Amino acid sequence: MSDLKTTWITSWTQLKRWSGTDGLPVLPPPGALIELGVLMAMIVIIDAAFPSLGFSSLEPSPFWLPVLLLSLQYGTIAGLMAAAAATAIYVFNGVAEQAVGENFFTYLLRIWALPILWIGVALVLGQFRLRQIAEKQRVRQALIQRTGEAQHLAAYASDLEARCQRLERQLTTRLAAPVKPVLDALAPMAEPSISVDGALETITRMLWPGAQVSVFAVTPNGLDVASRSGWGDTAPWATGIAAAHPLYRAVVGDRRTVSMLNTGDEAVLAGHGLAAHPVLTPDGNRVTAMLKIEMMDPAFLDRATPAHLALISRLLAVVLSEPVVRVEVPPAGARMSRGWKSEGAIQSSNENAPHTAKAGSRKPLRGAGAD
Repeated sequence: MSDLKTTWITSWTQLKRWSGTDGLPVLPPPGALIELGVLMAMIVIIDAAFPSLGFSSLEPSPFWLPVLLLSLQYGTIAGLMAAAAATAIYVFNGVAEQAVGENFFTYLLRIWALPILWIGVALVLGQFRLRQIAEKQRVRQALIQRTGEAQHLAAYASDLEARCQRLERQLTTRLAAPVKPVLDALAPMAEPSISVDGALETITRMLWPGAQVSVFAVTPNGLDVASRSGWGDTAPWATGIAAAHPLYRAVVGDRRTVSMLNTGDEAVLAGHGLAAHPVLTPDGNRVTAMLKIEMMDPAFLDRATPAHLALISRLLAVVLSEPVVRVEVPPAGARMSRGWKSEGAIQSSNENAPHTAKAGSRKPLRGAGAD
C-alpha cells in the first residue's frame, strides 16, 4: 500500500513539473485539490444535513462556487476538474425525470445544461487566468534574470574596486627610482666610446625595471634590430620591420610617437610592442633609428612615457650619428714608415682631442637614415 502511495505521489509530482510551450504547469498545485475537496464536501454535507432544503438543487446551483473559484485561481485544468466533480455529484444525486410529452432531445438539453455550462465557464475563465499566470511567470523570470545580472555586476564591481585598491597600494609603496643612478646611467651616453648595448641595458634597468626595450636602425628595406635589452632567448619579437608596415610609416615617415595609450595606435603597433619613438639626427633632418618598448610593467606606462622616450632618443641620436676614426697601432718593434708616422701623428692628435675616438674603439651602430 505504501509503495502504491509513493508511486502515485511521484507520478503526480512529475506531471506537475511538466510544462507546455508557454512554460505553464500542466496540473494545478495540491492546494487546488484540497480546496476542491473542501468545497464539495461542504456542499454534500449541507445537502445531507438539511434534505428538506434541497440545497444541491437550488438556483443558481451551489456547484458554481467551486467551478468559479478554481477556474479564476488556478486556470483551465482546475476549473475542468471542479466541473467534472460537480457533474459527478449532480448525476449521483439523480437527474429529473422526463416529463410527459417532452421531446427526448429537449430532455437531454434540460438535464445536461448545467454540466455543459460548468465546462464552458471553466474553459473561458480558465484561459483568461492562464494568460495572467503566464504573464506573471514571464515577469518573475525577467526579475530573476535582472537580479542575477545585478548580482554579477556588483561582484565584478567589488573585484574591480579591490584590484584598484591593490594597484593604488602598490603605486604608493613603490619606491621611486633614485636620481643619482639614473644620472649615472645617462652620463655614459655622452662618452665617445659608449656601448649602445650597455647604455640601453643600464637605462632600462634604472628607468623601467624588467622591461624589454630595443633600438631599430633604419635601412633601405625598413627597420632592423640594432640593440636590444631584456629580450632573452625566447623573445617573440620580430627583428625586422618592413618599410610597408604601418609602424614604419608612423615612426619614420610621420616622425611621431606611437603608444598603446593613444587611440588607433594599437593597430599601428600590430603586436610589435607598447610604444615607439623616432631617433633623429642631431640636426633633426633624418630619422636614423627607432626606440621601441616591447614589454614593461603597466605601472610605468603612462602619459609621461613618450617624454621619456624622447629624452632617451635625443641621447641615442648623438651616439648613432657620432663619426669614429679607427686607428691601427703598428706592431711593437716594427720599423715605422712614413705612413706609420703619419698615422701616429693622427693618433697623438686624437689623444688630445676630447671627442675623437681612441685606438681600437668600437664603431657605434648606424643605420641608413630616412627623410
